Amino acid sequence: MHQKPNSIVIKFVEPNGRTHSEMTLKIPDTPRTPDALQEMFERTTTENLWREKAGELLASVKHDQVFRHKFHTYWTVAGHRIRAQIDDDKVLISLLRLILPLYVGPGRTLYRGENLDRWNSRRIGLCWSDKIETARMFGRGLNATGAGGVLLQWQASNHAIIAGPSAHSPYLGESEYTLDLSETSEIEEIEQYPSSG
Repeated sequence: MHQKPNSIVIKFVEPNGRTHSEMTLKIPDTPRTPDALQEMFERTTTENLWREKAGELLASVKHDQVFRHKFHTYWTVAGHRIRAQIDDDKVLISLLRLILPLYVGPGRTLYRGENLDRWNSRRIGLCWSDKIETARMFGRGLNATGAGGVLLQWQASNHAIIAGPSAHSPYLGESEYTLDLSETSEIEEIEQYPSSG
């Protein structure tokens, strides 16, 4: 059985054939079974390594469908933690565009229940819903800390939608779309909610 190498040795050779220098590049082991991928994602989150993992994943040439769908499911559940650890939305958007299953469809009216402090500082979350009641639930509840919550609406173009809902999203009742907000200026504030404490 042929085994995949775990490193590549690059030799720099002079015209006379003499090896000038060499370097060894380690090929990271990327698990491919759904359970192994889930474990890798959870470990990366627990160890606060998403910034480093993002660089590794962006350098990878290809990600298969098992990887894409498993990451999409994990993003649905832990996207806020991944974003906080990467702490660079340009890197995160590049990663999401590379890995998440590509959205193919029309532009949509989408909603987000956001934290009022984050809205005022324009640090808006990337996960939106086409269900206004779902967004209200987050705006009134989980995201209504500090100054309170807010309900946002955006007419997102199909280019701004990175990915549609994952297979796990209907189970959560969220209908979650992942967006690239780098070109937004037309987000509307529809409602505000008091702080939940």
